[in-house]
Amino acid sequence: MDAKETTWQEPEKESTKTFEAIKAKLTQNKVKFDVTEHKAVRTCEEAAQVRKVTVDSGAKAMLIKDSGKKLAKENVPYYLAVMSASKRFSNKAFKKMINCKNIKFASEEECYKITGCLTGAVPPFGSVFSVPVWVDRSLSKEKEINFNAGLRTHSISMSYEDYFKVEAPTFHVFTEEEITLGDLPVEAAKGGD
Repeated sequence: MDAKETTWQEPEKESTKTFEAIKAKLTQNKVKFDVTEHKAVRTCEEAAQVRKVTVDSGAKAMLIKDSGKKLAKENVPYYLAVMSASKRFSNKAFKKMINCKNIKFASEEECYKITGCLTGAVPPFGSVFSVPVWVDRSLSKEKEINFNAGLRTHSISMSYEDYFKVEAPTFHVFTEEEITLGDLPVEAAKGGD
């Protein structure tokens, strides 16, 4: 861990830039969505509780850093992994999927620099901050999804179908539970692109 990472101080006030960008993107695409304001939440469990929804419907977005000596994809140091908040991320499957030797979760400071969001507030819209998005099959099982929309105090609820149409993420399998179920997409069965 860098000295920078250990001394980084989280800003006292969150930026609304990402929240406004997501609202504009959804409105521009004529997507129905609801915004809920609530107390600040950091975890998926806290978020589900204040939203009065299941943890399964939470769209958990994690910023993943390619930490290899050479990037797996030129000029792509970060990826956004989106999955049902109730599932467990498979580091091994994600590495294989993007053909990368080493990955790690972005630090709080990296997360803020790349997304403009504090951890716990990163939305499943990597297109807003030019980061490629991969969505796990687990989230596609939810008719409605919920997520913090760039702020720990604001959530958006919308249909998964509309999310997929607007964001156009790469669909794959990278949660332990979905891998166990089998019936992997052709690309996953082959080990990636």
